[in-house]
Amino acid sequence: MRADNRRLNVIHRSLIQPVLVMGAERQLAIALWTICLALVLPPKGWLAAGAALFLATAGHALLIYLAKLDPQFSEVYVRHFRYRQECYPARTSIWCLPPSHAPFIVACWITAAVVGAVICIRFGHPAIVFPLCAAGAAFGHWKLSTTSNIHPTIP
Repeated sequence: MRADNRRLNVIHRSLIQPVLVMGAERQLAIALWTICLALVLPPKGWLAAGAALFLATAGHALLIYLAKLDPQFSEVYVRHFRYRQECYPARTSIWCLPPSHAPFIVACWITAAVVGAVICIRFGHPAIVFPLCAAGAAFGHWKLSTTSNIHPTIP
């Protein structure tokens, strides 16, 4: 006790300091080095050893960078999957117009045309390939057109 009757509580550093291994999150660093060791231990050749060396250096540097951003990055990343984002659409107000599906519909048809052209060049048979790609694009168009833009605000 102090002279002015205030109590001094000391919080040990180990209770608030994150557990890091060589600057990276402990679980992720152990998983990364286990994968690298699995690539190196069996005699798979120089390619596997080079891949393990690259993965060890680049992967660990990435893990250190992520740990500097947030020491509990993986736990936060896993936790964010539990939240259902479609329940709370990002809009400026409740009166604004819903987002348009037109860019996605156009992208669907363009992708179908490009995929159909590539498959025709590679394998031939345009009489079969283009109707199949058009059917896929039409299905995507239909799914995007019938999708409701109204999301519930309460899960």
